[in-house]
Amino acid sequence: MVLASHHLDLSSQDLNGNGIVTTRTFLGSLTRVGVQLDGDVAVQVDRPSAESAALSPGSSVSVSLPDQPVLVALRRPE
Repeated sequence: MVLASHHLDLSSQDLNGNGIVTTRTFLGSLTRVGVQLDGDVAVQVDRPSAESAALSPGSSVSVSLPDQPVLVALRRPE
């Protein structure tokens, strides 16, 4: 399944989150945060850099879908 990384919500307020930050890549105004979720699933979430400064590798976070419609598509075989 493919879901655009900017369509995921990321919260560091939950100490018992469903994921652990694995990477943080500065891309200018955005920072791409890599998160390892429960169930051995990895996702990348793009967030404004100002909001991502406190998210260091090893931090517990919660990743969820927003409360609005999103387009989800199956990944094409390579």
